[in-house]
Order: sequence, then C-alpha cells, then structure tokens
Amino acid sequence: MLFKKKRVVQSTSREDGVRDEESFWESFVQTERFFNNWCKSSPNPELNIEIDLLISIVAKSCKDNIRILDIGSGPVSILSRCTNSHKNFLQSVDPLADFYKSILPSNINEFDVNIPDSVAAEDLSEKFDDDFFDIVHIRNALDHTVDPLRCLNEMYKITKESGYMVIHGFENEAVWENWIGMHQWNLYLDNNSLIVSNKDGIVGNTLEIFQNKVSVLISSSTKLPNGKTWITYILEKLPN
Repeated sequence: MLFKKKRVVQSTSREDGVRDEESFWESFVQTERFFNNWCKSSPNPELNIEIDLLISIVAKSCKDNIRILDIGSGPVSILSRCTNSHKNFLQSVDPLADFYKSILPSNINEFDVNIPDSVAAEDLSEKFDDDFFDIVHIRNALDHTVDPLRCLNEMYKITKESGYMVIHGFENEAVWENWIGMHQWNLYLDNNSLIVSNKDGIVGNTLEIFQNKVSVLISSSTKLPNGKTWITYILEKLPN
C-alpha cells in the first residue's frame, strides 16, 4: 500500500502549504494506521518492497555497518523498521522536525522508530560529510522542497562511491494538486532520467546533472487505482 496524503486545505503560498503539512501530520500521528504501519510493522507495509530489498542487500555487503539517510521523513522515518540489520545506522532529517517532535504521541519511545533532526534537503552537506552514506533516500518529498536541483546535488555529495540514491514519489504532483502550497515542482521519468519541471517548463534532469557519474539501476512507473502514477528511481554513484 502506498502512502496517500489527503488534502487538508487548499492553500496558495508555500507558508500555507507548510501549515497544511503540519495539520495533516498532527492528525495522522494519532491514527491506528500510524501506530500499526509506521511504528509496529516490520517492514512498514507502505514501503516499496524493492527499497527494503536494496537495504537488506547493501547491509549484507557492508557486514551490517550500513549508513542510511532518510530525507524529508515526516515525524518518523518510514525506513525505521524495514530490516533488523540497519536500525542503529539510520538517520533521518526533515525541516519540520521540531514541529513533528511536538506532536508525536507521548509513548513514541516505546516503538523502534527513528525521529528526524531539523535539516533542509538543500543543506545536507553542511550537516554531513561528503561520501558518507551507503544509501540516501527521499520519498515523496523532493517535489516539496524549495530547490530540488540543489537537493539532488546535495544527495550526490553525501553518498559514498558505489552507494545509492533512492528517489520515489508521485509523478507530476504539482499538476495533480493544481500548483497549490508546497506543490510547485513536477517529477517524471523519461529515457532513464528523472525530469524536474515547474510552471515555466523543464528546469533539469538527472542525467545532465550527474552526467557520467551515476548508473541508473531502477527507473519505473506504476499506475495507481486513484489515477496517480508512482515513480521509483534508484541511482548508483560511480567511482571517480
């Protein structure tokens, strides 16, 4: 099952979009779905199975000394319990982390979950060393950022050589959401490249950004029952 966010209020500015995001999560962390899927289940049934498999394979190759970063995680990382081998090596970040900590249930420490630190995706290399993580993961959040091209470059910097960048989320979400609030960027796949566009058109694509520095492992689209399309894009960072 994919994580489907319901729209709370239509909003026209990014600030309103942030408030909508906060309002959604404030309600969601009180639901049985949050406790059952995000806090108790291992793995979270809303996590793409290929992501769990990738983490398991990389953890084994690293002899369990794996380092994973989840970007734009929300109140807790969806990767918190996807394998038993990586839990002590997972970090997560989200620019709304301080707000999320204020709304988490008082018993959250009873669960084996990772809670994010407050870092924007555009500033990852200010927080983390270059070539540090085996897997850098962002789920349904790249198109919510202020500058997705800068985010992609930051992800590349902090990924180890022969490490992986995992990007997945809804295709063309800005069009679907009518350019409301935080939805100012569209993502879609074309010829093994992830395309980033806005109201003015295409602003960049990953094969041009990274040139010959990455290898595309997965570039796939899945049509969902609600009419949306879910894209999964996994890159390996090649040695220099």
